[in-house]
Amino acid sequence: MTAGGTSADFPVLAAGTVPRRTQGAQVEVLLVHRPKYDDWSFPKGKLDPGEHGTAAAVRETQEESGLVVGLDAPLPVQHYVASGRPKRVDYWAATVLGGRFSPNSEVDRVAWLPLADARARLTWQRDAVLVDALEEQPGPTTPLLLVAPGSSLPRESAPSTSPLDALGHAQARALLPLVTAYAPARLVCSDEVGALESATPLADATGLVVEVNPLLGSHAWAGAAPVVREQLRTHVAEPVRTVLYGSAAPALLSFLARQEAPADTCDGGASLLVLHQTRGHLVALEHHTVDRVEPS
Repeated sequence: MTAGGTSADFPVLAAGTVPRRTQGAQVEVLLVHRPKYDDWSFPKGKLDPGEHGTAAAVRETQEESGLVVGLDAPLPVQHYVASGRPKRVDYWAATVLGGRFSPNSEVDRVAWLPLADARARLTWQRDAVLVDALEEQPGPTTPLLLVAPGSSLPRESAPSTSPLDALGHAQARALLPLVTAYAPARLVCSDEVGALESATPLADATGLVVEVNPLLGSHAWAGAAPVVREQLRTHVAEPVRTVLYGSAAPALLSFLARQEAPADTCDGGASLLVLHQTRGHLVALEHHTVDRVEPS
């Protein structure tokens, strides 16, 4: 809190998801009923201290609905006033990976409904906007996550052999909840020492096998022939939730998105780039950072 400010001056931060599934040719979304408010809405809740919105969205969804989800493309952010304070809620579409509902202290019922029925059932008009945004998407999306290695020890002769320093290891650990929120099923890494060390916490936490691809290193990427880059584009466009670790991540983002990467995506720190694609088309682009990372 800044000097002169009170808690009422700062928004309450929350996050949630719109879980979806396909039944035949029909898309359905999950609504939850909260007896405290007697309303139908989507699972959401406040961020814990120091928690990132992506992690909170997954956690709150599981706490309220019992479902384990992986985040898909972001949906419109909600801003409104609750109990006299401004509130911000970040939402993502989400794919259900498992779990089942049991009534709890916050939610006593859930309902899977087609989009039109969900609109009619929702209590708040602002939630209907989320259904509209979901319906406008060209189809289910697959996230592609790109992570550049964190802070490394200086090496003048061969930067690719530079190990992470204490801050770099802390950055890799801090990014873990953000990366796992998208439920990656595949882990690909450059042969750079820093990238391999950055990927280690995810491999240890998920059991994913690290696939090594030297092209994800900036030196190899810069010298790769156009035909090799196109082969990589086809490779990563497969509908598998994939995370890529390597110093070429910002350049690869520009290439895959066919646009210049935003300047602040190349900060060399604890940041995550997420491309959401469907059938080879870019649907959404996210850039997440972790603040106040302290080396241990």
